[in-house]
Amino acid sequence: MGKGWLPLSISDKKNKEHKLFFVVSALLLVVAVLCVFATATYQKEAERTVTNISEIYLQEMTTQISSHFKTNLDSQFSQIRTIAGAVSKDDLEDETSLNHFLSQVQADNDFAHIAVISDRGIAYSPDGTVPAMSKISNLDQLLTDSGKLISVNETIWESDMILLGTSMTPVAFKDGRLVAVIIGIPTSDIGAKLGLDSEKTTNSHTNIVTRSGDFVIKSAFSKDVLFGSNLFTIYEQQARFDEGYGLAAFRAAVDEGECGMTLLTVGLHHEYLYYVPVQGTDWYMVTSMAYEMVNNQISYLSQFMVKVCVGIFLVILITVFAFFFVAETQ
Repeated sequence: MGKGWLPLSISDKKNKEHKLFFVVSALLLVVAVLCVFATATYQKEAERTVTNISEIYLQEMTTQISSHFKTNLDSQFSQIRTIAGAVSKDDLEDETSLNHFLSQVQADNDFAHIAVISDRGIAYSPDGTVPAMSKISNLDQLLTDSGKLISVNETIWESDMILLGTSMTPVAFKDGRLVAVIIGIPTSDIGAKLGLDSEKTTNSHTNIVTRSGDFVIKSAFSKDVLFGSNLFTIYEQQARFDEGYGLAAFRAAVDEGECGMTLLTVGLHHEYLYYVPVQGTDWYMVTSMAYEMVNNQISYLSQFMVKVCVGIFLVILITVFAFFFVAETQ
């Protein structure tokens, strides 16, 4: 009877060991699955969180640049109004006197161009006298209203020029009256003053476009990627938008004067794009930031999470082996 009991005891012991091994193996498998699930969930949540943070960051940066741009415009208009009020009778004796005054003002204020407009639509400037009516769209805003004009790429001067103008108190000159002052500022000068190209420091750059998508100021870094004169046309032909975003939604938001963010790829460049209207104009400021910079942060966080999960798994595995070793030793 003793001989029959011993094999049974050994068999029971082996069965218990097999069951324990099965339980431990199942436990390790569950832990591994949980680690993989936790890593995937963490990566998804990290991407969502980083996207939200990126939107807040781009919103703040774009809003600051837009505010700076508006302040710059207000300063320029203040200068123009000061110039309009500084015209004296001596400056109005003839065209030579007026051109001398304008040349002095142009040099003092570092304007690329300056002119005064008569009620007949004639522009008097150091560059010569030209009919401005056919060369400046919406010039009637200055001739009939006491307002201001903001335009770009008008034909009175060379292209890539922002034109700013204000009405002035009419003064007699020749056989008519002078009613407005306009100045021309190269878009590149404004872009440099506003720091629209921050590629080296923030891996971002900013463009200013009209509501219809035409470029007002094109970032130097954008010229290597965005080939064309209209942002919407470029995106329609070349861009691939991320899931949940699209060109139609982007254009609709701009038409409604809203701000927001979209994700898209143009060529090899995957980027976040934030857009906001520029107060006092019919323009939009669009800031782009490379997705790769943000994705690197996500990858770093994901790798860190993987390392944590692997570490937990190894600790559990070592603990189990230690338990078996102690059990076998005893």
